[in-house]
Amino acid sequence: MALTKVTGQVINDTTGLVVGVTTVGGGLSATDGFFSGITTITSTTESTSSTTGSLIVSGGVGIAKNLSIGGSVSIGGTLTYEDVTNIDSVGLITARAGVVVGSGITLSKDGDIFATGVTTSTTFSGSGANLTNLPAGQLTGALPAISGANLTGLAAGGAFVKGVVGVTTLTPVGIETSTVTRKDLIGPAGNTSTGAGSSFHGAYMGDGFLSFNTEFSNPTGYYISTFTNALVAGPMKLGTTLSIDGTFTIV
Repeated sequence: MALTKVTGQVINDTTGLVVGVTTVGGGLSATDGFFSGITTITSTTESTSSTTGSLIVSGGVGIAKNLSIGGSVSIGGTLTYEDVTNIDSVGLITARAGVVVGSGITLSKDGDIFATGVTTSTTFSGSGANLTNLPAGQLTGALPAISGANLTGLAAGGAFVKGVVGVTTLTPVGIETSTVTRKDLIGPAGNTSTGAGSSFHGAYMGDGFLSFNTEFSNPTGYYISTFTNALVAGPMKLGTTLSIDGTFTIV
């Protein structure tokens, strides 16, 4: 059996407590012990489990004040923080199963962030391809110029349709400074079936005029095809080629 050298201590005859500085150099076994001073264990044996090390405690340990540890800490069970205001770490914190802050924020181990409240940030980076349910009323500021080629959910039945060449219309086009409300176009009391607009396919010019350029100089030239009538209000200056298979009229 190893000898234990206990120095620097005094046993109080009244209380039975060991008071003063106590230094233990070997092994110490006790059923019940009370130390009111400083106890120093000089063994440098490392701890690799709950049953190895310089101090082995079979039961729980209650510590009323601060605990300072110079090496690593290994916890086999659950670490519970109570009344912790700040956690100060100078290194990396690894949470294998994620982090839950109250009931509002969850950081999953896969890198996902779930927040039930308001998230405020000065900048966001990365793809927004998977963003959904963005309320339009909360989007402010200038949006970047983007292509609308993949827009879906737009209301059908618009007046203009993009064709193979140019833009076609589903209804006759009226051009007016306010609204096209002439009775001979829309019919009496809005009865469109009796108005002229229900029978022609073309354009109506109301309180305005058509303006023609005086010079035609498209570098690729012009072509009036067969079965096509072209009208220009002259005089005009032709600065390029003009091929006519149909009818071209200058007024």
